[in-house]
Amino acid sequence: MSKRSEKERIQLVDGAGFAAALWIAFAAAVREAGGFGEDIHRLGTEEGKETLRKMARVAVLRGECEIVAFERPSAATTPVVSPPSTYPVTVDYSSSLEEMIAAGRYHTRNNDIAAEHFPPVQGTEKVDVELHLIHLGHDASTDTVLSTDTVLAELDRRGLRPATLPELLALGAKYPNLQKEYPVVALGSVWRNLYGHRYVAYLDYWNVERRLDLRWLGRGWLGYFRFAAVSK
Repeated sequence: MSKRSEKERIQLVDGAGFAAALWIAFAAAVREAGGFGEDIHRLGTEEGKETLRKMARVAVLRGECEIVAFERPSAATTPVVSPPSTYPVTVDYSSSLEEMIAAGRYHTRNNDIAAEHFPPVQGTEKVDVELHLIHLGHDASTDTVLSTDTVLAELDRRGLRPATLPELLALGAKYPNLQKEYPVVALGSVWRNLYGHRYVAYLDYWNVERRLDLRWLGRGWLGYFRFAAVSK
């Protein structure tokens, strides 16, 4: 078989079909590695430029390079503290979980966010709550990852408890544009799947869609996440 010319190779790579196939394969690889949509979306932001450069170097070297694995963060990692933002909400415990989700008018939602996985809090009253959105910036770089234990310890140090799923849904319904600025997590309601992996719900924005999704607790947290919390 004759070798393709450089011009032919460029035309092949630039083709729409090839680009679509490459993107689909890449998205699948990210999900196989435990990633989610936000990890793919981040590549198109300023934060993702360095990651793209690393990917390019791996492609050029055809894998003949050193692979540095992320180590699971230690609970001793010290976050850089930023002032919290406070958002008053009303949680209607007379509503079902499905009704709470519907009130948020999300474009997409993870179907595992369901009553059989997140049992509703018993009650029939409306409760007014002040939610604090805690931002734990990092003192090293945007690649620094905080463990869930570190986040929970910091909330406890401030006299806060992590918000529950109903509280997060009340936030999403009242402040629909908030998640367009940054993803908001509720660590107070946890679902453990059949494999023993623990997941929590969070509000996110990707590809012009407001999303209600799940995130695995073992992945850790980058600096752009906000954690919804309530005073004890």
